[in-house]
Amino acid sequence: MNNLKSKIQNPKYILYWALAAVLAACWATWRWYAGRLAASPEEFWTLLALATAVVFAVAAPAAARPRAPWLLPTLLLLAYAAGYHLLFPLARAVLAMAALAATLSAFRLGARLHPGVCGLCLLALPVIPSLQFYLGYPLRALVTGITVLLLRPAGFFVQPEGTALRWGDMLVVVDAPCSGVKMLWVGCYLACVLACAFRLGWRGATLAIGGTVLLVLLGNAFRAMALFLPEAGVLHLPAWGHDGIGLFTFGLTAIGIVAYLRMLQRRRSCAG
Repeated sequence: MNNLKSKIQNPKYILYWALAAVLAACWATWRWYAGRLAASPEEFWTLLALATAVVFAVAAPAAARPRAPWLLPTLLLLAYAAGYHLLFPLARAVLAMAALAATLSAFRLGARLHPGVCGLCLLALPVIPSLQFYLGYPLRALVTGITVLLLRPAGFFVQPEGTALRWGDMLVVVDAPCSGVKMLWVGCYLACVLACAFRLGWRGATLAIGGTVLLVLLGNAFRAMALFLPEAGVLHLPAWGHDGIGLFTFGLTAIGIVAYLRMLQRRRSCAG
């Protein structure tokens, strides 16, 4: 009997009970989530973010719980229940993921809501096709404008026309892959992982995500500029050149994100 009581009071078992409560309360959303993944195989990448959040929380050294650790998860679940018939499925999934993140944060990380874990749980939402639909064109237009600013100092007097670059009589289109939606997701995933690893607070994590978005935009603009030259006939690329430029700019952007978050960590350490 005493052995059973000690197991029930064990912080690890309390975490399991808390997670089970969140999973049971949001069962309809998890079923919708599974259906969304089954309908769109590219969304399976989002499971990486969810798995990373859980592994980080479980593997991290147990910290003292905040006062009333059940408070925020309970409030989020109450909001989920109250708005269930008013909210569309994705909005309900946001509340469910936030409740999951709050549970992991309170019972393992000693925080009401850990920014890195919260960011990873939100990145686990199946939103990539939606982002492609709603943000694809605006991002391409923005990348086109930045590319113009990069090309003109190099002697190419180009004009932006929507999501295309006009150079004389030639029109070079910035296509959908150059919108950078997937790169933006990967960049934010990397930023959240590093925010967890570097123990950044909410201020540091917010700066990390903001800087990551800017770096991804610059990386996509650099890729568009590099691809403009062969498309315009200025340079000749081998068959693998297009993919090679994409991989190079992705790697360069990732290095920039790591360096930027490392700088935020050093500034935090110095301030502390």
